[in-house]
Amino acid sequence: MKEKIRKEYNRRVRSILRTELSGRNKIEAINSLAVPVVQYSFGIIDWKTSELKEIDTKTRKLLNMHKMLHPKADVERLYIPRKDGGRGLIDVETAFKTATIGLDHYLKHKEGQYPKQVLEHERFKAKNSISKNAAEFKMEWKNKALHGQYPKILEKPHVDTVTTNKWLSSNLKGETEGLLVAAQDQAINTRNYQKVICGQQVESKCRMCSQHEETVAHIVSGYEVLAKTEYISRHNNAAAYLHWSICKDHDIEITNKWYEHEPETAIYNKDNNVTIMWDMPVNTDRTITANGPDIIVKDSVNSTCKLIDMTVP
Repeated sequence: MKEKIRKEYNRRVRSILRTELSGRNKIEAINSLAVPVVQYSFGIIDWKTSELKEIDTKTRKLLNMHKMLHPKADVERLYIPRKDGGRGLIDVETAFKTATIGLDHYLKHKEGQYPKQVLEHERFKAKNSISKNAAEFKMEWKNKALHGQYPKILEKPHVDTVTTNKWLSSNLKGETEGLLVAAQDQAINTRNYQKVICGQQVESKCRMCSQHEETVAHIVSGYEVLAKTEYISRHNNAAAYLHWSICKDHDIEITNKWYEHEPETAIYNKDNNVTIMWDMPVNTDRTITANGPDIIVKDSVNSTCKLIDMTVP
């Protein structure tokens, strides 16, 4: 029966990972369609903790094969709720603990001779089966020297944790989500990672600028050469969504999909006398170098003018 359950569980996980679902929905599908295959057997089949750990290991291998989990990404983070920066997968070992506690609670309050005998039997089986909960997973994640830097940053007073982790609830592809998580865990194979973490005899300086350590942070936001090209493109893509949304709010004709939207320098809506300007410099009484906000919304009716400037930190 254990072998049949394993095969059916793995079959369902593989089927889910082959679908076109987003990364978040694939994880939720595994939780609701695959994990219960094993979960329903708890209390009936005598599972060993090592056997349940093997099932979790196999799940991670399948996620890795389908590029949903980076080989060097943090394992504990996979089982932490998405609102806390994790990916929300239910590990089978924790599911066993939850089911056992539920059965224990039920039998403890059930009168009669046989429920008490079953209760003693289940407690005997479960006494050495101590698994982790989300808080323990989070603590282990935070205590790691490399992977733990990100959760420590989340705890700083100036960081809005809810908004920071909101992207994990979006419908990104599994491969994209896995790569972004690995980047936050600093598990990308940079030169600094090769030298400091892997202990390889390589030059840790950036292969392009040869001045700074080649880390994820340097590539994402500290590379001067990319500042004039890729960083601007990334900024404009994000600002274009704002422009698209503002045009939509003011009943200006736009494309159905925001990422196909190409902002015009100036758009005027004669029905409500609103002009929306894109990346247009503003003449000022005294010289101001940064005089070109990303978006200007001029409302002639209400005599207001909104200057909108954004950044990708």
